[in-house]
Amino acid sequence: MFAEVVVGPPRAKLAPVDDLHRAVPAVQDRVQDRSRRHAETDDYHIG
Repeated sequence: MFAEVVVGPPRAKLAPVDDLHRAVPAVQDRVQDRSRRHAETDDYHIG
């Protein structure tokens, strides 16, 4: 999903990587919320 950010000249990708780092905590929060909700409802099992 993040292949474009990793591949290519580092200087050209600095801004997108910065944006990505800024976005990561929000994404992690969303994932944790989803996991918590699934754990509470017991509707979803991993593995």
